Amino acid sequence: MIISVACDTTNPSKLMETMYGHRTSAIYGYSHLTGGVPGGQAEYVRVPFADVNCLVVPDQLPNDVALFLSDIIPTAYHGTELGEVKEGDTVAIWGLGPIGLLAARWCQIRKAKRVIGIDCVADRLDLAKNTLGIEVINFKEKDTVKAIAEMCPGGVDVAIECAGFEYAKTWTHKIEMAIGLETDTSDIFSEMFTCVRKFGRVSGVLDPLHF
Repeated sequence: MIISVACDTTNPSKLMETMYGHRTSAIYGYSHLTGGVPGGQAEYVRVPFADVNCLVVPDQLPNDVALFLSDIIPTAYHGTELGEVKEGDTVAIWGLGPIGLLAARWCQIRKAKRVIGIDCVADRLDLAKNTLGIEVINFKEKDTVKAIAEMCPGGVDVAIECAGFEYAKTWTHKIEMAIGLETDTSDIFSEMFTCVRKFGRVSGVLDPLHF
C-alpha cells in the first residue's frame, strides 16, 4: 500500500492537488480525489498498468469465488501478517464482519491456540462461535477490556482491528462524529493496546489511508 500510494502517475485529480498540495496514487473504491477508480467488487474495473499488476484467474475458478480474492480474503490474511500470527498465539479480533471472520479463519490456519472475536451483531457472533468455533465477546453485554483480562490474564499475543476507524464507543466520539467534527476514532485501538500483552502485536487493516 505504501508503494501504490506514492505513485505519481495513476491519479489525474487536479482537485486533490489543489486541496492538499499533492496527489496520492489512484486508490480503488475511494473517490474521484483518488482517481475515481471503481472498487475491486464493482461490475467493471479499470486497472492501470494491468500488464504488470494483475493475476490471471484460472478458467476453472468461478467468478463468484474469484471475487473474494479482490478484497476480503487477502485483506484478512494481511491482518494476520501484520500481527505476525503464529502457532500457539492467542488472538483477539475486533469486528466480525466478512474480514474479521476470515481473519479468524486465517488465524486457525496459522495454528493460533485461541481466537477471540468481539462484536455486537448476533448473527456474526453465532457464526463465529458455531461455525468457526472461536470464543466470542458481545461488547454490548460485557466490557471488552474486563472480559479479555478475565479470559487471558496478562493479555493476548495479537490484537487485530477489523471494525474500521469510523466505529465509536465513547459518547464523546459519537457526538463528534454526529455533528461532523470527526470521522475516525481511537476507541478500538485504545482497547487493543490495553488488551495486548507486553511486547504483543497490534494489527490494523481496514483503513489503509491512515497508515
